[in-house]
Amino acid sequence: MTTDHTSPARTAAEFARGFRLHLPHGQVLDGAELPGGRAFVMDDPMWGLGSTARTVDLLQAGYPDARIEWADQQPAPVANRAAVLDEAADAIESDSWSRRDRWGRYEREEFEAGLCAGAVLLRRLATPEEGDGG
Repeated sequence: MTTDHTSPARTAAEFARGFRLHLPHGQVLDGAELPGGRAFVMDDPMWGLGSTARTVDLLQAGYPDARIEWADQQPAPVANRAAVLDEAADAIESDSWSRRDRWGRYEREEFEAGLCAGAVLLRRLATPEEGDGG
């Protein structure tokens, strides 16, 4: 049996809808929602590994605090630059304990010092100085 690929019934079908899954630590994964509602995302494009789910909502539930940006949607504007910078500094500072050994010491002091300096810089950028206009 042959299929006519130009028939109106065949060409009227929906196509996959692309999206990007923005993870809280900054990584962005490419994905798609298929016409039947199933969804997939490429976790490791180099090896072709991915995750699938029955719906986009179920897929997103597997990535806590992730947000979806649809291909046909304009990216949301950043409402408050200071809040975004403060949030980034908070994330650096709150993760401090995960970088310590069992005695509470940092394995790489110079790395930790750089992260702390980065958090201070982010906080400084989030607070406009007098006459800065920002």
